[in-house]
Amino acid sequence: MMSSILHSMFRLPTIERFMDNALSQLRNGISGLFLLPKSIPLDDFQFEIRAEFDLRRIDYLEIDLNNASDSDCPVICLCKAVNIQWKDPTTPRILSQLPDSCILGEPIPDMVWIKGLENQASDTIMQWINASQIWAENGKIIRDRGYRLPSICIVLSTSKCIDVPNNDIFFRVYCWWGMPSLLETRMLCAEIDGFVSDDSNWRRYIVPHLCAGDLFLLSHLFSAKSLDEKEIGLSLMNAAYERGWTRDFLVSIGAGDYMSLNNLNIFHEEEDPFGALFKLWGEGIVNSYPGTGLFFSSPALYVMGKHAEIRHRLWCGQLELVMPMLNNVRLAICSYLTMKHGKDWPIRYSKPKDPQEEAAVRENPINCQFGHLETVLFNWPGRIHIFKSLANHLKVLRYFRNEIAHNRSIRFCDYQDICETVEQVLSILRKETSFP
Repeated sequence: MMSSILHSMFRLPTIERFMDNALSQLRNGISGLFLLPKSIPLDDFQFEIRAEFDLRRIDYLEIDLNNASDSDCPVICLCKAVNIQWKDPTTPRILSQLPDSCILGEPIPDMVWIKGLENQASDTIMQWINASQIWAENGKIIRDRGYRLPSICIVLSTSKCIDVPNNDIFFRVYCWWGMPSLLETRMLCAEIDGFVSDDSNWRRYIVPHLCAGDLFLLSHLFSAKSLDEKEIGLSLMNAAYERGWTRDFLVSIGAGDYMSLNNLNIFHEEEDPFGALFKLWGEGIVNSYPGTGLFFSSPALYVMGKHAEIRHRLWCGQLELVMPMLNNVRLAICSYLTMKHGKDWPIRYSKPKDPQEEAAVRENPINCQFGHLETVLFNWPGRIHIFKSLANHLKVLRYFRNEIAHNRSIRFCDYQDICETVEQVLSILRKETSFP
């Protein structure tokens, strides 16, 4: 399931822009290092990026360090791969000698992809990163002389302890940060579901608020049935266990210190995860997304006892799903009453208790809120049967509306009751009017 999710995620707008920018830079001779958190499977990402190379017809060759000799340093591997010849056999094999001491082979590919670096020791990884930076600097000198060097592409998970280089003109670091957005995660959920139903709608709104761009957790939550609070807690504990996230581990890397500041928005302006957040980001514990700002992984929060934050995320998803449904029903009933009984129906037989609402309904009857609307329907002279039926349904919906409005989450079975009641109200209105 993880592979199919990642494949679908590569079609999302923010990730397409991310890849467009990075691959166009690589094609133009600017070397790059892709850094991934542990929440993004490295093998699956490399499969997708290879497909992008082929799709964009980028001419590249691979250096697989899994098959390289331990004695092959970066300069030897690169020169062999690109068929660079040294003019003088006695010239030291160092990259700084490239512009003046080498003959470039033909043809020159657009890019050299370094594979297998994730399986090397940290010192070896840093040798290759440093060599790639020097290679990029020399590439500028060689281009100024009318020739070119291919760019270098490295893809790494942050499981290794490395010093992240700075961006410069000819070497860029591409960090998986701020992707995908909350809305795009919802789009991803819709694609995984493939059809519309009560439970699929429930997942599409609940899951993104709990996992944001965490694909590993997304697959866990999609296997849950009702996504009630207890079931979510079990899924989060299982996800944390599989990642080795114990409370002691999270405390040891500083997660608790930042979680205590999570609601203060202190770090919400971070443009990348370097610095204090780097270790947490690399573990997949923290990221930043449009619409959420700094986002701590729900399994990590659960392990650290931040259950109130989990409930708040659950509530946020329910709020976005349910409140528009309820408001649409309120507007439909208000429109029906206005069509049948004129614009003064909200104040004809009883007035709202709130002076501000009274002024609002005098201006426009669709401003009538749930409480007064229910009162109007129950107290309408003659006790019209349809009004009594609508009032009873409205009473049920108003209860759930008040629960959510007061920051209390509901259960999936409650959501099913809401959907059934909404459909009953709309069915009544369809019989009475041409309401669609």
